[in-house]
Amino acid sequence: MNKGQKYFINAGEVYGYLTVIKLEPKIKNKKRMYKCICKCGKETYAEAWALKTGDKKSCGCFQKEIVSARVIHGACKNKAQTGLYRTYRKMLARCYNKKQHCYNNYGGRGITVCEEWKKGFIYFKEWAYEKGNYNESISHLTIDRIDNDGNYEPSNCQFLTNSENVKKAWRQRKERDANTKANKES
Repeated sequence: MNKGQKYFINAGEVYGYLTVIKLEPKIKNKKRMYKCICKCGKETYAEAWALKTGDKKSCGCFQKEIVSARVIHGACKNKAQTGLYRTYRKMLARCYNKKQHCYNNYGGRGITVCEEWKKGFIYFKEWAYEKGNYNESISHLTIDRIDNDGNYEPSNCQFLTNSENVKKAWRQRKERDANTKANKES
C-alpha cells in the first residue's frame, strides 16, 4: 500500500482508535479526507492511505498513552536506558515498526510479541529475572527466540551472550544449508 493507491473506506470502519464517520470534501491540499471520531471522543481527519496502512491510529491520544506508559517502567538510570529496557524496546520495534531496518525479518514475517509483554515493560522484566535467565552482571546479553520462526513469548525466549547467539545462528545456517542441499539432491 502506498500513498498513490486509491482506497475506499466506508463509514463505520474502525482503524486503530479511529472510527470513520464520513468522507469530507477535498479539504487538505486538495486531498480526500475522512472525518473520524477517536475512542477518546475527539474528531480528527485522515487520508484513506494513512488509515489503511496504520500510519494514523488515533487523534494523537495513542502516542500520549505510549509515552505515559514509558515513564512508569523505572528502567532508566541517570536518564539512560538499562540494557534490559533497550532489549525490550528493540524487540517491539523489530516486530511493529515498519520503518525499522530489520522489520522484514521479524514483523514482516509475522513474528509478534506476546500480549502480556506488549502490555508493558514490567511484565517482560518480571519474566526476564524469574524465568528468562537474565543477569545484569553479564554484559551483552541478547534475547533469543529458541524457535526462529516462533514469536517472542516466555516459552520461546531465552537470553544468550552475543557469542552464544552468533554460534547458534551459525549452526542454524549450516543445518538449513544442509537441508536445502539434501532437498536438491532428492
